[in-house]
Amino acid sequence: MNDVVHLPALWIGIGATYLVVGATVAWVLGRRGVRSAVAVSALGCWPLLLPLLSAGPPPSASGPLCDRIDRCAEDLRSTMSDPRAESVVVVEDLDELVADLHRADQRVGMVDALVVDVRASSGDAPGLAALLAARARAAAEVEAVVQGMVELRLSIGLRSLAGNTVPVQERLGDLRARLGALDEITEFDLGRTL
Repeated sequence: MNDVVHLPALWIGIGATYLVVGATVAWVLGRRGVRSAVAVSALGCWPLLLPLLSAGPPPSASGPLCDRIDRCAEDLRSTMSDPRAESVVVVEDLDELVADLHRADQRVGMVDALVVDVRASSGDAPGLAALLAARARAAAEVEAVVQGMVELRLSIGLRSLAGNTVPVQERLGDLRARLGALDEITEFDLGRTL
């Protein structure tokens, strides 16, 4: 009879331990920059997410617009998930757009470092002007896409007042296409300079 009394206490202890470990895994994943939906899912299925803990940190986004991209993406994500913006759903395209933006921004950052290095070692090399012009166009395009995210956020606010829907997924697709055009422009510029 004494064993029957301790059995529920044992199950409660195991359940509480499971939840504590899940909360810890969720917290660690959140600190590593894993999407919040994935981090929160650790509460219930943390054993499945343990490989994410052993994975290395995500590659650092070291471009000049890194902080602005992250801030605008988080603001847009917050606006899209606001319950008062009833007809807007958070779409996966935003994560893909942010990843594309970070890759383009990293390339701009790499060019910035290259320009500093070339100027330090060789002064004004003949191809430097073409590289700087291409860098300026690429940075302007990245900035324009980030500004498009801000405009989408404002559109969601305006449409929420009017009760209309905003084609969020289509707008994010347009922004990704604009960023994809940046690669084509870069290839064209590269072909002209070589």
